[in-house]
Amino acid sequence: MLLAISLIDTLSSFCDVAPSKTYKVKSLLLPVFQELKTYNFALLVPAIVLNGLELGFYFGTFTESFISCTRGVANIGFVMATGGIGGAVGAVVSGTAVKYTGRMAVFSIGFLSQIVFLIWMLLWQPHQAHDWDIYVMVVGLGAGAALRTTQITALIGILFADNKEGAYGAHLFFHYIAYSLGFLLNIFLCTFYQLIILTSILVLAMVTYYVLEYDIKQTQKEEKCKKEIKFVPLDEVKDLLQPLTLEHKMAASNKDDVVTDLTEVELLT
Repeated sequence: MLLAISLIDTLSSFCDVAPSKTYKVKSLLLPVFQELKTYNFALLVPAIVLNGLELGFYFGTFTESFISCTRGVANIGFVMATGGIGGAVGAVVSGTAVKYTGRMAVFSIGFLSQIVFLIWMLLWQPHQAHDWDIYVMVVGLGAGAALRTTQITALIGILFADNKEGAYGAHLFFHYIAYSLGFLLNIFLCTFYQLIILTSILVLAMVTYYVLEYDIKQTQKEEKCKKEIKFVPLDEVKDLLQPLTLEHKMAASNKDDVVTDLTEVELLT
């Protein structure tokens, strides 16, 4: 922890603030609730809620219904540590892969893999003779959660560059509300219905995410078209047209001179 603190750069925006300056609670919470009303953030909410619910399911229902009944309570720590390693690997791999495949491809792989694991858990029957299945499940859940969390965090930083603090605050607000809800579902619902809810929210998160990506691409196309169209100020237009106007006047005066000469010739004849 001390090593991390020593390596973190200081934020000038916060260091430049006078220590005596005080903030009201309303002014601190306002940026968070402003982001809750934006269209782009609303499309991200299902994916954020999915992460929170899945994390609650991961630490609550999964340890109780999948690990305890097959591996025993004594092995919960070891199995969960394996899931943590899967999450670490998933975060590193997704951060590297997005540079080559793009954000949408990484999200799609994460969503589809999670659907496979959720359907597998729906059909799975506990059996003590198999040791590998629990480890594969926990690694898949950890890697998928880390992949989505990494990319959602990066996407929020891109979409809400003008209000990052408020956007990240709103992100954590929904995340931990869903995280608490995941533990409450463990109390009132059986494992089967919890998996059905997770699968439904996963499908909704996929749909809203693809809508968001479509809107982002459309916005980028519009901005690109605006950059290609060069708007010239009125003063510059006048400066550009002035030489043409002078040439036109000169040509008109020359034409009048020619007409006058012809008239004089006709009169002489």
